[in-house]
Amino acid sequence: MKLLNHFDQKTTLLIQDLPAPWIDIMKNVSFLGEPIVVLVIAGSGYISAVQKHQKPIQTAFVYAVVAFLLSTILKYILRRARPDNLDIRTLGIRSYSFPSGHAFGTVVFYGLFSYLDLKYLTHPWNWLISLGLWIIVVLIGISRVYLKFHYPSDVLAGWLLGGASLVMIIQLAF
Repeated sequence: MKLLNHFDQKTTLLIQDLPAPWIDIMKNVSFLGEPIVVLVIAGSGYISAVQKHQKPIQTAFVYAVVAFLLSTILKYILRRARPDNLDIRTLGIRSYSFPSGHAFGTVVFYGLFSYLDLKYLTHPWNWLISLGLWIIVVLIGISRVYLKFHYPSDVLAGWLLGGASLVMIIQLAF
């Protein structure tokens, strides 16, 4: 636990050392990871797959929602408190911190879109869009620490669990 606290403290200081003007950028980037935003984007992907009769893609989105729900349940089992700061108290954020839902959800859903882009779009657009999605995923994770909503280990765990879930979803659906 001591090593984890050391990692969180050092990494948090490094990320929060970014210049103050980054705050608006980080707030906007973090918004792209809000569960409602991610689920609306995923819902549009699911509807498109239904309209095109693409059963494997439909199945993948259903698995992704199940994975997201399981990660949310995990938060309530582990009950790690969020960093104590004025923003957390002022905004009334009451959910738990570990693993980061933003990190988990964006890896699973944006990662699924990245996989689909690589699989179905033509070169070079498939790689460019996929790279853009992964840059957004990384920035969202960094934003959660910068905005003091999560510890770095929360984000790292969200990314790792999301990545493992994404691999399983792809294996099961395709």
